[in-house]
Amino acid sequence: MKSKTLKKINFYIALVILAGWLVVFFAKDWFLGVAIRNVQHKLKNRYKVELTLKNYALHGWNEVIMNGVDCRSVSNDTIAYLSHVQLKIKLWPLISGKIRLENMRMEDGVFNLNEISKLRQKGNGSGQKDSNQLAKAQKYIQLLQDGANLIPDDFMARKIEIKYSDSSGNINGIIDSVSYSDSKLYARSALTIKDQHQTWMADGTFDKSSLETHINVKSNVTGFYQLSMIKKLASANIGFRSYSINLNEIEDNDDYVNVKGSLSAHNIKIYNPRISADTVLADSGGIDFSIKLTNLKIILDSTSRLHLNGLTAMISSDYSYMYPANIHAKLYVAPMPAQAILEAMPSGAFEITHSMTLDGNMGYHLDFYLNIDKKDSCHIDAGVINQGIKIINYGTADLRKINGNFTYHPYNSRRPIQVDSANPEYASLSSLPKHLVDAVVNSEDPNFYYNRGVEPDAIEVSVLQNLKQGRFRQGGSTITMQLVKNVFLTHQKTIDRKLEEFFLVWLLENMHITSKNRILEVYLNIIEWGPDVYGIGEASKFYFNKKPSQLSLNESIFLAKIIPQPLGFMNRFDDQGNLKESFQKKALTTVDRMARRGNLDVEAQGAYWPVVKITGPAKNLIKISPGVDSLRIRDSISRENEW
Repeated sequence: MKSKTLKKINFYIALVILAGWLVVFFAKDWFLGVAIRNVQHKLKNRYKVELTLKNYALHGWNEVIMNGVDCRSVSNDTIAYLSHVQLKIKLWPLISGKIRLENMRMEDGVFNLNEISKLRQKGNGSGQKDSNQLAKAQKYIQLLQDGANLIPDDFMARKIEIKYSDSSGNINGIIDSVSYSDSKLYARSALTIKDQHQTWMADGTFDKSSLETHINVKSNVTGFYQLSMIKKLASANIGFRSYSINLNEIEDNDDYVNVKGSLSAHNIKIYNPRISADTVLADSGGIDFSIKLTNLKIILDSTSRLHLNGLTAMISSDYSYMYPANIHAKLYVAPMPAQAILEAMPSGAFEITHSMTLDGNMGYHLDFYLNIDKKDSCHIDAGVINQGIKIINYGTADLRKINGNFTYHPYNSRRPIQVDSANPEYASLSSLPKHLVDAVVNSEDPNFYYNRGVEPDAIEVSVLQNLKQGRFRQGGSTITMQLVKNVFLTHQKTIDRKLEEFFLVWLLENMHITSKNRILEVYLNIIEWGPDVYGIGEASKFYFNKKPSQLSLNESIFLAKIIPQPLGFMNRFDDQGNLKESFQKKALTTVDRMARRGNLDVEAQGAYWPVVKITGPAKNLIKISPGVDSLRIRDSISRENEW
């Protein structure tokens, strides 16, 4: 009896299971329709997007085939279109409410990246943004992980058209094929940008669980990439034939995020007028990085390396982004053949350096600290490591010419200046008044006779001043740096010119090519002192109708203080012909420094009144009100603030 009852129960259970299976099997298309309508409803409500499908069907239990998938905006602009989509859903994750794809095929479609970008902006919402950098990084990593989980284990796309436009013009492209299987990625596409036909290929590996990535990208592009967003991101025109992206490790903990990887590129082209006046070309370059982000700092640890044309430098930094933000960075190039370092410099920059030949070993170290928010603290410790460096060939910058007679060509004048006694305006250092030499040195480079051509304190001050003003205003140049810039380089405010300036100054001072007195003598005879006025001889005549040897202390201080902006000397006077108060204060600083250094008799200092009479041709350029004696140009400084 029991046996018959058990058989009946088993029969009824099997009948119920079969009935349920038949219901699900025959109703599966209905379930699919419900799911698709839910997606359509959400897209329309949240993004104002209309999704239509020509037809769709569920094959078996988990394979969906869709044709004519059309996604449009409310203005009827195409966002995306796919002629054919076939995907297979994993059943086990689906039970727990997660959608994971086993495989996916897409063919003959269109993606409008501009319209997709608009959807992304709408999706961001207006919620409060997270100000914590660590929380942001963790959020982005989670988004990456979520996105990776949506990638099918096996994916193939063919003949997908890409449309995009920005201020640089329209971009049309065809993705010939994209495939991903067994963590291996391959893609090939053809783009047309400003009538430039480009072929791009990518291959590599991507691990969805760890996010470990190794991708190589190649193109046939020989010029710059024309996309405005690339120019904005790089702050320059940029191009390269190939590049590699490697993410070796992404560690996400509650207290920090740690990312290790590398970026590298080959056949690099960069143009930014702040970097160089010409296009900079490098065979290869990149960075190996290990970055740790906490809720207080971003740390680039000392295992990180910079690479440029075979040259390797250790780089590290500690950036505290919480107020007051500050950064501490270090750069170190271990001693190696000096010539190898010169040859590693990219072309299009450092052209004078390229022409030189050096022997011996050279290295470099930099320790830099800056308080970014308060702008009240900056520290720079930098220097070339010299291991028997010798100059074999000076190239286009023969620093030795400083020691002899030569012709100087001012950067903004066609009139050559002879730097020798044949020039009637040339003045030897021994013929100049001591107070003139002291005034210029104390004004332009107080430690001239003690430094090696570079004054770290002055550079630190200039960094802070430029940071406060938000633009380049002060360079921290020494007399030697000004001389090198004028005689051997240009006046372009570019990074490569400044770096070459530092290097040539280092050679001039450390290779003992010339003396301090010779540097100062040449400097005083070539610098610009007014409109088409060069050298102390011409300046003395232009302002005072005197020879340099006849200049008074007041006249010498005036000439010393207009050196930074000689073409605007007339702006130092008001409409009454008096020196402006701002100029008076700067002049007093120089006088006080001269007194402290013993260059000026303190007891006799009170005998000097700030009276300057411009008697030369310069007086015609000073704008003063009618009735004021143009020869009686003096300031209104009080007796207690006398020079």
